[in-house]
Amino acid sequence: MTFFLDTETTGLWRGDGAELVEVALMDETGKVWVDTLVKPEKPIPSGATAVHGITDDMVKDAPMPEAIIASIYIITEGHTVVIYNAPFDCQWFPDLDKYATVADAMIEYAPLYGEWDDYHQSYRWPKLTNASERVGFRLPEGMNPHRALADCLAARAVWNYTKNAGNPS
Repeated sequence: MTFFLDTETTGLWRGDGAELVEVALMDETGKVWVDTLVKPEKPIPSGATAVHGITDDMVKDAPMPEAIIASIYIITEGHTVVIYNAPFDCQWFPDLDKYATVADAMIEYAPLYGEWDDYHQSYRWPKLTNASERVGFRLPEGMNPHRALADCLAARAVWNYTKNAGNPS
């Protein structure tokens, strides 16, 4: 089975003190296995809230990250987990690759996007919102980008597009 994972956080780098504030996990059929806010130890910076809209009040009664991380490992064991920009999300799931095969939808999509970066000698990595729009995906009404479940849906659309790009049917 293929799963799609996304997180929302208080910052960019776990090593700099960023924490999880939301996690979503859905399978290839669209079944949602996890869709939860996560309680960080420190207040959510206003800059992070400006991106995803998650506030301290929203997470005050949320579960702690350890329980969520453990459940993700159990659910995905032996399966494939697709993440758009896997290195980012895997910071919070450092052992995920011991349980599941991790695939990066962004890396798969970048060559199809086709914008070469001479400096990095690789294809540019488009933002998920741009990639999903380009493959014709629109979020369901009431969902906003930069929320974990919405981004799982977008990543699934991009992943499916990349897998069918050479075989339209």
